[in-house]
Amino acid sequence: MGHSLPPVTIVHGSDIREEPVTPDGIIQAPYATGTAILGDTPVAISTPDSEEGARRGLPVHEAVFARRKTIGHGGGEAWHTHMSYYDIFFYILSGRATMIWEQDGERREEEFGPGDFVHMSPGSTHQWLNTGDEDLKLVEFGHFHNYAEQA
Repeated sequence: MGHSLPPVTIVHGSDIREEPVTPDGIIQAPYATGTAILGDTPVAISTPDSEEGARRGLPVHEAVFARRKTIGHGGGEAWHTHMSYYDIFFYILSGRATMIWEQDGERREEEFGPGDFVHMSPGSTHQWLNTGDEDLKLVEFGHFHNYAEQA
């Protein structure tokens, strides 16, 4: 297969240090993240939008990651569209947030909270914000892959 990910990786929660993330065109503070697992392979991302992804600081090789995030009230991510080659998944530990997305030409909105899973597909256009009264704590998983090249 040519992938270089180890067969098993264990990172203990006590070893993850969350650091504040500086606001930019997408990130809305208060926002902190700590990366637990980052697996990068030698397989290059070769989709038409991979150059734009690289400019945004996204992985340039097929990869996976897991992060823990803490988002303060009003923090989250501004309206944006994912590149065609990655999925993001959230598992919510505590707090509440609102996801806004486009589907079938309509804007939709739904609240999510503890125990919920959220999936953002490749190419999805969305925004999410901590609209609760407490910190939003979640675990984020990402998968960067040449989806267009699958049979």
